[in-house]
Amino acid sequence: MWLVPALLGALLLHGEALGSVPAGGVLLRPPLAASHAELRDSEQDRTDRTVDVYYPTPDDSEANNRSFPLISFAHGYSGGGAVTNIAYGELLKGLAGFGYVVVSTRACDDGCSCKEHCSLGGDPKGFSTFYTQQLRAITWARAQAAEARTPEPFAELDVAAGAGIAGHSMGGQATLFSSSGSNASSFDIRAAVMMHAYTHVFPAPKVPFLAFTGTKDTTAPPSMASGFYNAPGAATVKGIANREGATHHEPDVTDYNPLLPQFTAAWFKLHLEHKRSEHGIDFHALIYGNSSKSLCGGGAGKMAACALVGGGAQEEAGRQEMQHRRLQSSMSGSRRRSSSYSSSSYSSSSSSRRSSYSSYSSYSSSSSRRRSSYYSSYSSYGAQGHGRRNLFRKHPLVAWAFLGGGLCVLFCFLCLRARSREKSQLRYA
Repeated sequence: MWLVPALLGALLLHGEALGSVPAGGVLLRPPLAASHAELRDSEQDRTDRTVDVYYPTPDDSEANNRSFPLISFAHGYSGGGAVTNIAYGELLKGLAGFGYVVVSTRACDDGCSCKEHCSLGGDPKGFSTFYTQQLRAITWARAQAAEARTPEPFAELDVAAGAGIAGHSMGGQATLFSSSGSNASSFDIRAAVMMHAYTHVFPAPKVPFLAFTGTKDTTAPPSMASGFYNAPGAATVKGIANREGATHHEPDVTDYNPLLPQFTAAWFKLHLEHKRSEHGIDFHALIYGNSSKSLCGGGAGKMAACALVGGGAQEEAGRQEMQHRRLQSSMSGSRRRSSSYSSSSYSSSSSSRRSSYSSYSSYSSSSSRRRSSYYSSYSSYGAQGHGRRNLFRKHPLVAWAFLGGGLCVLFCFLCLRARSREKSQLRYA
């Protein structure tokens, strides 16, 4: 539970100041006010079925029939449960303020309920299927928008825009898995942002993605981000930003970088909504510009390494595709009433949703030497590294009896040794 003490320390040291702007960075104020709601999704993992929703609340002059795309966020290890809103509240509220409905699952705080059967070598137990919670949150949000009496957070959800996904640490790995294989097309995911993703497997993301990492991240070092950035078959539009001095906690309250929301939003504006500018902000310049305010130019802080591939023609093609989709949606009657997202199909299609998650299952069980080595290493890791801990959890009385017996044997041995030494001294006195 690394995040809990870190959160307490950060709050005691910084109070309301949850993060400082890196040198050279220029902070942009989110153009819209944002609110937060805690709702329940019965389909989430039983570890916690609460979903945090951050959504724009524009005033009357800003509304004007506005609609906002969906982003599904996945937390890091021990950053779920009641901690989620504390750890990531500033990040997610800031992102919502740029015009997004952000859903964040609280499930799987320190692993999902299937810990014994869904783990990868080198990872915390119970996270190999965490990405399914991120995908389920997307389906749930769309079902909410299709309800006759739509809950307020989803009243202005733009289903036709598709979805973006983002995540930190183990949530970064979840975002990697959600954007790879057939998941992106199955759930209409169109862009992704991975923040200090912790992973030992490197599938190829199939949608435009941006990876944040840092030189002082000793938990998920930059090599992990490079692993999937350079994966064969990865999307042709991609970016990686390795900030000088950034730690693993750059996205959360313990070492928060307030510039993350605006650059994350800029990526989604370009590759999810296909908007170059909005609210007087040039999002294209923020990502692909050459000035000191751009991502690689130092606008997010000094970069040890920064690379952007694609954009340009792909961006224009995406913009045309978006216009085509919106036209089709308007002709069908309502952008929020798609039969594939109806609440009835949501509640009655759990088996089909589970089968749609099979893309990563088949990936993780393939015959690749590297991937199989991760599973074999986990077998020994789970048996040796967690054996004693599992014994105490499952059979505490037996474990304490063994421990007590061992201490008694040690005590008797020390007593006999002391007595032997005493006799030896008397003999030679």
